[in-house]
Amino acid sequence: GKTHKIRFKRAMVAAATVILFLAGGCLYYQYGIIRAKELAASIQPGSLKASLILSNGDTITLDSTRVGILTYQGVSTVINHSKGNLEYKSWPTIAGNVETTPVRPVWNTLVTKGGHYQLTLPDGTKVFLNAASNLHYPAAFNGPERTVELAGEAYFEVAKNKEKPFIVKLKHGADVQVLGTHFNINAYEDEPGYITTLVEGAVKIATPKTSVDLAPGQKATIDKEGNMTQPENANINQSIAWTNNLFNFENQDFEVVMRQLARWYNVELSYKENFRGKRITLRNIPRTESFAFILKSLQPIISFQYNIDGKKVLLWN
Repeated sequence: GKTHKIRFKRAMVAAATVILFLAGGCLYYQYGIIRAKELAASIQPGSLKASLILSNGDTITLDSTRVGILTYQGVSTVINHSKGNLEYKSWPTIAGNVETTPVRPVWNTLVTKGGHYQLTLPDGTKVFLNAASNLHYPAAFNGPERTVELAGEAYFEVAKNKEKPFIVKLKHGADVQVLGTHFNINAYEDEPGYITTLVEGAVKIATPKTSVDLAPGQKATIDKEGNMTQPENANINQSIAWTNNLFNFENQDFEVVMRQLARWYNVELSYKENFRGKRITLRNIPRTESFAFILKSLQPIISFQYNIDGKKVLLWN
């Protein structure tokens, strides 16, 4: 009857509404995935860029376009080379060696954010500074020691000088002391501890509580209370992959990987609790790849979806 037809029409309208709603939801979901992929592709990797803070507080932006003599600091000429290498050259003096001239030290700071840079100190020591790091150092080494201060991550190739020990000061009273050697220090404040990895030579790591000598191929970790682990064998390829502009994760903790990616791509990465404790193996991925490529490489290892809002990235599954 008529009532039956009305009910049937209402049922059809309701069904059509549900279908449209579901179809709209699917389209919106698909659009969301496509949009997230587009946004991920637009997030660029770090590059050869940094900021140099001079002793008077002035800041010089460093990149490959600004090449040549930048400034003079104390008794050093500061030169920026085209391949992301800042060099300090001490002036010759009547005494024949600027190192012996009593001059009040002039301190500079090299700062990286979403980039990396190389620094040649006045003694010839080479420092590779990773993303989200800063190195505070004198423009000339005048005293009995060569002291620099690090926050973040750097790889050092220290020029040999038995008369002048080279000391890297970290926060919480930790020092790494060397005469001439190659080593990596990971001293980010958002990591649970500071890790020193020795590639060649010898270093002594000291805290107010204890000290330890490392042999090549070993690493030691200092926690924020100044406690130190005993030296253990290090995965050198993983520790210094970044100096070859690679990501190299070997059964690495998920959260450590996320922090590395956040620093390099200069994003704020957050994720759900259930990702904690997971491990990631992903070898020799160039750090020049887009953020979208990194996410795509991670998805077969650890299933997730993501949303991007500006520089904020959220992972969930």
